[in-house]
Amino acid sequence: MKLGATDVKTIAFDFADVKGSSGVINQTIAWFGKLDYLVSNHAAMIHGAFLAFPYLQDSSFLDRIFRVNLFSQIELSVHALPYLEASNGHMYFTSSGFGEIPHYTRPVYCSTKHAVNGFFYSLQQELIARRSSVSLTVGAIGMIKTKEVSEVFTERVTGMQDGSR
Repeated sequence: MKLGATDVKTIAFDFADVKGSSGVINQTIAWFGKLDYLVSNHAAMIHGAFLAFPYLQDSSFLDRIFRVNLFSQIELSVHALPYLEASNGHMYFTSSGFGEIPHYTRPVYCSTKHAVNGFFYSLQQELIARRSSVSLTVGAIGMIKTKEVSEVFTERVTGMQDGSR
């Protein structure tokens, strides 16, 4: 048994362009002629206490984060739904543990993920009520050890050890 795709295509896209995000679906249909799965795993990870950082309070900043973390995902689902209904497909949207349990160091991120959960859990119920052939999963995953996450935790531990925080 050999694993791995023999033909991989990627699409680079800025999901802050909500209306343009449907182009990701259009490009996929152009390449493959159909859509079986939509896996949406993009997000802008923002950390910092809301009152401590004035840029977090700026309405244009908040608008961009909500466009990336919520509105573009809704746009993707709306545009993908007819194709997924034709293939009896599945949608998967990545949320976060922070969408289930709020935390004071990530209020902006938490609020977008709470909104993702509210919208997509409701859409999931609507698809069931309509007896749609499309299934939907919201995955509330925890932290993944990336370089960026490791750096944040290293800074906090180092700061606590030297007594500066």
